[in-house]
This record gives sequence, structure tokens and C-alpha cells, in this order.
Amino acid sequence: MNNKFLTWDIHYKCNYYCTYCFLHSEPETTNIESIYLKNDEWVKIWRLAYQKYGPCNISVTGGEPFIYPNFIDLISKLTDMHTFEFSTNLSWDVVEFARKVPPDKVKINSSFHPEFIVLEDFLKKITYLKENNYLVNITIVAYPPLLDSLFQYNEHIKKAGCFFILYPFRGLYENRVYPEGYTDKERAALNKLGLELRAADANINEPLLQKYKLREEYDRGKIKLVNSKTEKICYMGQRYAKLVPNGEAFRCCAAVNKEWGRLGNFIKGTFEFSAEPLICPDLNHCRCYKAMTVGDEEKWKKQWIDTSSIWKIEEEKKSLEKAKHLRDQGDIREGEKEIKELLKINPENVEAMVLLAELKLNQKDYNSCRDILNGITTNYPGSDYESWIYRILGRAFMELGVTGESAKEREVFLDKAGQYLESCLRLANEKNNLADRARGYYESAAFHLLREDYKMAKGNIGLALKYEPENEGFLRLKRRIEEQEIELALKQVNSSGKITFGWDLCYSCNYRCPYCGVWETQSNRDLFLSPEEWSVVWDRIFDNYGSCHIFMSGGEPSVYAGFSELVKRLTSKHSVEICTNLSWDVESLILDIPPGKLRIAPTFHPSQADFGDFFKKAVKAKDYLPNAQVYYVAYSGQQITEMSQRSKMLKEHGIALIPYPLRGNQAILNTEEEERIIREVSPYRGEKIEYQLKKISPKGKLCRAGQRYAVIRGGGAVDRCSQHHNGEVGNFLDKNFSLFDEARPCGKEYCPIESQWIIV
Repeated sequence: MNNKFLTWDIHYKCNYYCTYCFLHSEPETTNIESIYLKNDEWVKIWRLAYQKYGPCNISVTGGEPFIYPNFIDLISKLTDMHTFEFSTNLSWDVVEFARKVPPDKVKINSSFHPEFIVLEDFLKKITYLKENNYLVNITIVAYPPLLDSLFQYNEHIKKAGCFFILYPFRGLYENRVYPEGYTDKERAALNKLGLELRAADANINEPLLQKYKLREEYDRGKIKLVNSKTEKICYMGQRYAKLVPNGEAFRCCAAVNKEWGRLGNFIKGTFEFSAEPLICPDLNHCRCYKAMTVGDEEKWKKQWIDTSSIWKIEEEKKSLEKAKHLRDQGDIREGEKEIKELLKINPENVEAMVLLAELKLNQKDYNSCRDILNGITTNYPGSDYESWIYRILGRAFMELGVTGESAKEREVFLDKAGQYLESCLRLANEKNNLADRARGYYESAAFHLLREDYKMAKGNIGLALKYEPENEGFLRLKRRIEEQEIELALKQVNSSGKITFGWDLCYSCNYRCPYCGVWETQSNRDLFLSPEEWSVVWDRIFDNYGSCHIFMSGGEPSVYAGFSELVKRLTSKHSVEICTNLSWDVESLILDIPPGKLRIAPTFHPSQADFGDFFKKAVKAKDYLPNAQVYYVAYSGQQITEMSQRSKMLKEHGIALIPYPLRGNQAILNTEEEERIIREVSPYRGEKIEYQLKKISPKGKLCRAGQRYAVIRGGGAVDRCSQHHNGEVGNFLDKNFSLFDEARPCGKEYCPIESQWIIV
């Protein structure tokens, strides 16, 4: 046993004032000043002790330690360095304590005081602590007026699954000094409850005997040297110290305020444990059954809690956490070194073995990973790390599924990966292991992303973030899923064989947005043809280019005469996507046209529309929203600050909000702070958002706009994209109209919308 033990009388104040408490009368306690320090000061002092002596076992008493200012917060910081025992009346908030202080670092010696609390309330606190894995015992003072109630207390405490320890009363009651004053009848009753009163118990009352002048000869404080035949040596002072509230440190309780027992001042930094065991001048009168006398180790060692095993576990935990941190930082080699050193000390640490297997997997060393896991499952079946093992196997087979030699082999590997990940989550849920649950959902999200099942991937990464919302790795995967989903959607449009046309159906609009002058300056360019006439034109396009994707915009398309009839006709051969302010009755179309033929791309205009109405219609048309998205003009002011909250509302219904930066005259009009909010809300990452915010220029880059995509203006002229206005592609109404034969360089500085057509 190499531990250092200390009793810390933190102060002698108490929120109870029990009739039988000896603290009220002993000069040892009443004459000592209490020094109150801030938590940071105490942490600094106890850290110095930790650095000098290693983890100590500290018994904190008083008074009532828990009424010391900010005591629970102080202990929550000190348990990183030391283990603790508390002598306490349990009058404090056990829920807060359980939230802040780890159960493996503390023991609670609770005392029941029936003058101040009823037993039922006291036992509720005991039960809560025990249910949260704290080591708790109960003590009761055998005060003479309480003796008749002790048997009743004992029955209730046993029913609660506990037991109590009786302490003899020390003091004066009805002119009798206790514990010597117990009658034979009282001693028999106490003995039946488990308290054996010994002759040595009388020694603890020397200060009281002096106070009440019941013993004329009391040689308190005088050092008596023992002769060579009877002198004894004690480890107290070398392995143990008593700290009192003014910071003074002594060899033991009997040495308090005696010069032969001083070890310095703990607060002032002069405290030192003795380098060796010392002769005790007062050992013939020693009242301590825990006295560390040399030669009597077998008698007293069991009275002291050896915490070395706790700290061995703690050091292993720190080593594991360091290795995990190195793994998460990508420093796999250093993480492996750390784990191998740990396994040299404790080759039976299963958690370290599993982590080593994962590190081998990260190095693509599949054989070593497999061998380690096989060894664990053979030698430690049913370990607490099964769900982690299944997760590693799931990841391994995912990677093999990517690199397999044939499509059939790859599919077999991926099937196995899915099975292992299902087993991982099943076990994590059964054992309520939140960390394994979070990581299991993360790996499952990666698995479904690999299979391009974006719905399942998003669902699983959402569950992972529910448990660890700040995990950077989880957030990175979430962004990757969103980016790949968007990229896939663009690829489906760009490479599906369909030509895409943006069509300014009209420039008229029922809104008057202050950031848009289209309705005022261009509505005179509207070209009106009946649905039948437009059908002829679009049938000709079908004959030349096959089924096309028509992105209908304006103005507001829904104000065009015959709008619904036109859309129904077009969707017989083409797919139609309507860019709209959603001010019309969407049910008039979605009841007749399936989502595969019709898409509705709503844009919220903060200056004109009510978000509540827009929200209801968007949810109703959810199945028709392209990639489950709506657009939101980032109009300056209150509306942009509310964008984040509105984005959350839509997310709850599986709809993403895509902010449109406010632009005018080829410039971004949003402030830097507004741009920050736009970036935060937008699911776009990488080049898409950089183009939108004018951080990347398209100039000089080859672009398929004009070849696979074009914009039909309201008068029939066709431009390469929304940024061009020269009609260079031709006129849509011309019977000989055709698109460019090849991609051409872009001549513009800004690409706010159609950057997906750029060839990088």
C-alpha cells in the first residue's frame, strides 16, 4: 500500500445543531479559525499535492463539508486527481452531486440525525445515490434518548436494502459521561444492534473530561517520552496527515495543536509528509483503531482504502483516451504506440485490444485487424465491447466492398457490412451504450451513403448527431451526404440524356418585391400563346431532342393565362419544374400530375409573403419539391435573421431551405454577417455556394450552357444562361432552332444560378 491518506477538516460549521454533537464543546475545534478559499485556489493547492505525492485518498469532514461554498463543484474538479470519502448529514442536493461527481472516486459516509430529518426522506437520498452506483453507508449516534427508536430505524433501513453502523455517544448526558455511562441494559441493546463498546472507547473523551472537571489529573498536551522497551514507531505522518481548517497539518488526530505532531501548513505550502515512520510520543494513550503502527500492518491495513487499483484503471483510461484522440486526429501510428505500451502493462485490457484492431483497420491491415478480433471473441466471449467489434467488422467489410475484384464479390462484402452494423446497433441499444449507439449510427450513415441511399444516410447521421451534436466527424459526414445528394441530383438532370430549358414564361408578377424590377421593366415583353400553340412548339423540340426538362420561371408563371392547362399539356411529353412564389392553389396541379412529371420549386419572398402560408403549402407539396428543397431570398433585415429558425421548421418536415443571396447589378448586396448566415443555413458546400457568393468567377471556364441547357426569354429569344441577354443561341419559335454543338468558354464574372453546367 503506497497511498497517502489525509483527513481534511474543511471547516467546523454545520447546518444542523445536534444535541449530542461533540464539536460544540471541544476546544480542538472551537478555537481553530476556518480559512475559506475560492475553488481555483483549492484546485491549485491539491494539484501541487498530486504532483508531489500522486493520487491521495482524502476523508473530508467537519462540520458539514457540503455547506462549504461551491463544495460540489470543487469536488468535481478534484476527483481528476484524488479519491474522496465524506462524513456528511446528506442535507444537500444528491441529484446535482450525481451529475457532477463520478461514483468510482468517492465514498459517502452518511449520518442520520433524527432531530433534523425524517428517515423516509433520508432513505430516498440514500437509494438515489446507490442506484447511481455510489458507495454509501449510514451511521447513527447512539444518543441515550434515541435508543428506544434504534430498533425501529433498523427495520426501515433493512427494508431499503441498507444497514447502519452505530457510533457511541461521547459527551455528558444527565450527569453521566458517555460512552462509559451506558448502563448494562443499554449496552446489551447496543450490542444486539452491532455496537460493541470497548474500554478503549473511553479514551476519546479526554477533552470532555477536562472541560467538565470530572478528572483532576489530565495531562493534556504534555509530551511523555517512552522508554526503549515500550516505544513504538508509527507510519502516521509519513502515510497519513490531519488537516484542520486553518491549513495546519498534523501527524494524526491526537497530535492536533501539539508541536511534536506538526507537519507544516497545507495552505501556505509548507506541508511535508515525513520521509520515514516516526516514534510516537503519545502511543501508549492512542485512541485510534486505525493507527499505522509498524509491525501491526495486518491489523490496520484493512481499515484504509487502497485506491491504487482505481488509479491504475484511471491511468489506463487516460492512455485509452489519448489513443482515441490520436485516432480521431488521424495520427494512427502514435495511437498504436500508445495502445501497445498500455497492453504491455495490462495485456488483459479488452478495450485496448479492440482499439488496436480499429487502428489496424485504419491502416488497411485487414489481417491483423481480423486476428485481434478473433482473439477477443475467442478468449473474452460476451465482452462489453461486442457492439464496437461489430462496428469495426462492418467498416472492414464496407472497405472490402469498395475494393472487391468483382461486382458479385463487392455485393457480398456490402451485405456482410450491413449485417454487422445492424448487430452493432442492436447490442448498443440493448445495453443502452450511448457512445456505441452514436458511432453505430455514424457508420450506418456511411454505409447507406456508399449505396447512395441518401434518405437512410441522412436519417442515420441525424440520429448520431442527436447523441453527439458537436462531433466534428459526424458533422463532416452530414455535409458530405448533403453534397453528394445534390451532386447526384444535378448529374441525373445533366447526364440523364435530357436537355434542360429555363423558360421565362412571362415577366408579369403578382408580387412587387423591392429587390426585383422585372415585373415593372420587362412585363411589356411578355409573349402570349395559347396552350395549344405552345404544345406545337414543344412537340417540335420533343422531335429534335426527346423529352426535356423545362424549368418554368418568370415573373410568376402562375399568372400566365391558361397556366394550368399549359403545364398539363407539357407534362405529357416533358417534365416540368415550376419556379414559383407559391401564391396559387398547388392542389390544382398535384392532384392530376405525378411527381415524376412535375416538380415545384417554391421561393419565399420575405417582403411580400407570409411565411406561415408559404410553409403550409410547401409541406403539402413536399413530394413535388426537387430534392425536398425550397428557396428563400436573403432579404436584409429581420427576415434574414429569422432564416435559421425557419430552416429548422422546414427540416422537421424533411425540407431543406436554400438561401438565395440578394443580388443586383452583378453584385452581392448582403453584408458580411448576412453572408455568414447564408453559408450557415445553405446545404450547398464547396463551389456551388462560392459561385453564388461571387467568391469564384466562371470566366474562361468551359460551360455546357447553350449546349445542354439554355434560357428561353419571354419574347422567344434563347440565351446560354440567365447571365446572358444577347439571344446568341437563337429564337425558340424558329422552326430551325437548335442548341450549340459543343461546350463554350464563359465570358461572365458571376454565376449565381447555373454553375452546375460549368466543366471544371
